[in-house]
Amino acid sequence: MTHSPPPPKPAPPPAPAAPAAKHGPVTVHRDLRTYLPPILSRFLGYKQQPLRPLPFPPFSWLSKIPLKYEVWGLGLLASFVGIMLVELVMATAFADQDIILIVASFGASAVLIYGTIESPLAQPRHLLGGHVIAAILGVAITRLFRKASNYELHDTTHTGELRHIVWLNGALSMSVALTVMQITGTVHPPAGATALIASVQPAAVHMSWHFIYIVLISALLMLGWAMIINNVGRRRYPTYWLSGSTVFVKPPQKLDPEAGLTPSSAANGGPSEVSTAGSTVNGGVGGVQGGERLQRTTTDEVMMAAIEGRNDGMERMVRSLSREGPVESKDAAEMAAIEGRNDGMQRLVRSLSRERL
Repeated sequence: MTHSPPPPKPAPPPAPAAPAAKHGPVTVHRDLRTYLPPILSRFLGYKQQPLRPLPFPPFSWLSKIPLKYEVWGLGLLASFVGIMLVELVMATAFADQDIILIVASFGASAVLIYGTIESPLAQPRHLLGGHVIAAILGVAITRLFRKASNYELHDTTHTGELRHIVWLNGALSMSVALTVMQITGTVHPPAGATALIASVQPAAVHMSWHFIYIVLISALLMLGWAMIINNVGRRRYPTYWLSGSTVFVKPPQKLDPEAGLTPSSAANGGPSEVSTAGSTVNGGVGGVQGGERLQRTTTDEVMMAAIEGRNDGMERMVRSLSREGPVESKDAAEMAAIEGRNDGMQRLVRSLSRERL
């Protein structure tokens, strides 16, 4: 008796396709400054790691002294020359035009762009945008107040000063300037004084619209000098031009052993950079999604993310420093790293180099 073969088993249904990996917004591009000669891109704020001074004396000697002494010395020289430069230009190019020698608020700007150059408030967008916005609003609002019948401006206060409306003019100009700076993302604390000066200082009030281009010229002079002096040593300026929310990392690469690509070779990355949102990058440095690895940023970008509080950078910095041993406090650790005191920056770099993505 013959047995018929059993009927073939039905083929299992095909497995559902794996859902496509969701990626955050990733845009591959190159920083335009990489196309420029190194000596030019350096003074536009693009410097390779590690940050080194110019390779010829006397700037090359800076590498032989502690960073804090470099910061102090260059801050003294930068602020002296920056303020003097503005005064010389105003006293010569604008002689006999009844303008003030220098807008006093630029003394405060000098502290930021020559002393705390890593601060977001010291970047070109804030320096130029803040001062120009404050000057325009201060002059415009003051011109409206000058049409009032009880407007009377003196060099000093007098009895019955409240009968005039200058005090209201100054308060309104400064507060409106602050609000507009916040809306436009150009907050620059010294610019608040610029709006006040345009409203309550007689010499500035009499300059009227001329006050605006005097402020702009002063800001450009100080910015140009800052881009030179702040880049001759082991720091860089500016840290960004328009936005500090972007962190550059190396392009994602698939780890393919057949192609000879290993984790160590992928870490070297390519010439392009990837701008990615914080949701795609863990801590503003890198992440793993869909089998692709986003390489870590340069140490310079990590430090700037930490200093500016971007993409969880400050938390990573504190976490890294805590592995190096006890620190006085979180605030002390952050300030030590930011200001380069107590070997804080070196400890930060050493700690970050040990972190894995």
